[in-house]
Amino acid sequence: MLENSLTQIRTALPVVQRFSKRLGKFLSSEVINQKTSQAELFKVETEKGSWLLKGHNAGASEKEIRAEHTIATALLENGLKLAVPFLPSDDGQPYTKFADRYWTVSRYLDDDPRYDWTRPTWSSETCASAAAGLAQLHFAGYRLLKRASNIRSEFSPNQINTFTSKFDEAVKQLEHSSGLAAAGLKEFTESTTWLREEVSTTVQQLQDADYERAPHTVLHGDYHAANTLFQGDRLIGIIDLHYVHLGSPVYDLGYATVMFGTDWLRNDHDSQGASPALPEFQAAFVMAYRKTVREIGADPAWLAAVNDSALLHKYMKLACFLIMHWAMEPTSSEEELKTRNRVYLNALGLLRQMDVP
Repeated sequence: MLENSLTQIRTALPVVQRFSKRLGKFLSSEVINQKTSQAELFKVETEKGSWLLKGHNAGASEKEIRAEHTIATALLENGLKLAVPFLPSDDGQPYTKFADRYWTVSRYLDDDPRYDWTRPTWSSETCASAAAGLAQLHFAGYRLLKRASNIRSEFSPNQINTFTSKFDEAVKQLEHSSGLAAAGLKEFTESTTWLREEVSTTVQQLQDADYERAPHTVLHGDYHAANTLFQGDRLIGIIDLHYVHLGSPVYDLGYATVMFGTDWLRNDHDSQGASPALPEFQAAFVMAYRKTVREIGADPAWLAAVNDSALLHKYMKLACFLIMHWAMEPTSSEEELKTRNRVYLNALGLLRQMDVP
């Protein structure tokens, strides 16, 4: 226990010292565990309050972190009170580098409960609150793009445009991987042919002009329970804009509906008639989102798009493909491998429920 505490201090203290102008004197730190994240997270107490220290994944770059901070700040300035920008370090950058990682600091929000996106322990009310927050993000993003079009250069390219090739490559790598048997994906080899076809067809349909009716806005890109902060059922913060990009709001709506409305670790996915989908949560999310955009007074084309059930269905299928792509990524952790295997199979079950052959 003492050794763990010393390790925490040896990591957190040097980072805090590089933000001393804003944070003041270091008092204590504790690790925040996130099983589905490779990032290091610490809750830190200083003389000026409570803060969240995040050690970003090894692949993170200065450009990405700076863009995430710029976008979060701009969203906050355009009415999204749920945005959580990073604090500037003593040298003025929204990050510092220590122990081969980039570290950021943001205000700590006392979120309770803390959710694991793979385990739906939330309620329909939680889903409705999260959906309303997503609609607010989209509206703030739409307003931002109208006021400051030059900020478009800060965003990553639309993920849809390159997804088919990325999915194909992931399938090929996994087909030739010795870890496939260990992962236990019994249905993998028999599903890859139609999966590739479905991915290609769905992506092509979503790229067609007929599916681009809604004005593009800022998309979160990875909106799920672990990237939203709650006090009870009330949403108090939206975090992790690593995948933020521009596109149709139905992209986020479809993705979030699937993420909040699926039991990703369900064990009886292959039982007759069983489904990992949680229709009550999915309905609560979609209805609350649509209600919020109506109340906001969104563009008629936007309203038409988010009320198009066929379009939403296609984006929900895309969400399943995205999560399957994540599940196929290599990992050296046996526990993580089991989790990804379960998530993959449940995504497969969800697709079958969506009338995919």
